[in-house]
Amino acid sequence: MTTSLTGDLEQKPEVRFIDNGKFGKFILDKCPIVQQKFSPAWWAASSFMQTVIPSIIRSRHDTMRYTREMLNCPDGGVVSLDWFEGSPASADSPIAVLFPGLIGDSQSEYLRYIVPALKGIGYRVVTFNNRGRGGLELRTPRLYCAANFDDLELAIDSLREKNPNSLIVASGFSMGGMVLTRYLAERGKQAKVDAAMLISANYDLVNGTKHMETGYFNRFVARVMTKELVNVLMSDKEVLARTDKPVQWDKLKDAVSFRELDRYFTCPMWGYNDPEDYFMDATNNDRLPKIQVPTLALNSADDMFSPYATLPLDKLNEAVVFVVTQRGGHLGFMDRYHTPFYGDRLIEQYHKAILEINRPRELLQST
Repeated sequence: MTTSLTGDLEQKPEVRFIDNGKFGKFILDKCPIVQQKFSPAWWAASSFMQTVIPSIIRSRHDTMRYTREMLNCPDGGVVSLDWFEGSPASADSPIAVLFPGLIGDSQSEYLRYIVPALKGIGYRVVTFNNRGRGGLELRTPRLYCAANFDDLELAIDSLREKNPNSLIVASGFSMGGMVLTRYLAERGKQAKVDAAMLISANYDLVNGTKHMETGYFNRFVARVMTKELVNVLMSDKEVLARTDKPVQWDKLKDAVSFRELDRYFTCPMWGYNDPEDYFMDATNNDRLPKIQVPTLALNSADDMFSPYATLPLDKLNEAVVFVVTQRGGHLGFMDRYHTPFYGDRLIEQYHKAILEINRPRELLQST
């Protein structure tokens, strides 16, 4: 099923799923917000404003109190699962596990509304921290990238092993969504989560990166994020420099784009020939049909990282439903002056809907 986008500022999102798909009909029935108009304020309708302003508003929410569970990686590194304090204590209560973006952690502003909200629905809420993020010590000369899901899988395996009877819903934000997509596709029916949601994930890193290299605001955001990443890498240089990989530290410190950062650091660190090689490997468009877990994807057509033309809307199977708003930027989806924004409300509705059914994978049957 397809509902088409137009150029109007205020309109219903495009909802895309296979014809007669049971999961798609479930989303239409149980998530009424997807059939309501998304109405951004006229003064915050651009991709840049939809990306930046919600981040500022969300940052005003209180930081969250967590109980940290450390996970040891096979190479000696560490990641963590941060459990939101006050979550339901029952051993079999459902779990919502959240995977933040590239420079995110368990205190990221886009999680500050949704974490307590999911707890209020009845979930035990836990947020993943990548190596070196969220105050974690970087113990080995290895970080993470968009094409590798080893650490994410370690976290999910740990959750499933310790909670064999619990419903587990995994949500990935931005790059966290990219890595979760890769995991879901590669593991297929063996994925150890019961349902998933992908928020502002990039499915075509080749063309998404090219888009970030066009236009003043896109280049500005890319430059700011690149410099933040470079600062993180340089602060961890003492550990990262232990590698025998040919990282170009002298050039890295002056990088001003994602492509340069990946050329000087990501590619040598992960064994890619050049950025294009890495972008191709991290692109998930053709992997999407391999997903065998009910998965709801939320994107905005004007997302500077993954604009409409890069979305794999022709690659769907019975397990994947896309909701695409005309406006919303990257992780923004601001349709009012305060939270919860449109995306927050959809995340809530989806998690509530999944709680209503005992076996979400039964939704993957066409009618």
